Amino acid sequence: IAPGGRSSFEKHRHEHIAIGIRGSGKVLLGEKNRKISFLDVVYVSPDTPHQFLNPFNEPFGFLCVVPAKRDKPVIIKR
Repeated sequence: IAPGGRSSFEKHRHEHIAIGIRGSGKVLLGEKNRKISFLDVVYVSPDTPHQFLNPFNEPFGFLCVVPAKRDKPVIIKR
């Protein structure tokens, strides 16, 4: 995610994890806001609204591990 960028704010029925691999970013998980850095692991439980953001000056990269069979995300409007 480029500096100042963000993913969509969404939820879905499948769970997944994200692993920081480049730079730093933040994740909104429901009402919580947490920083993610290199090799930090974030668990996103089913139906939890979430969004990845990069308020920092360097690109933020992460791996997202999801089940092979998964549902489509539901975009949440703010």
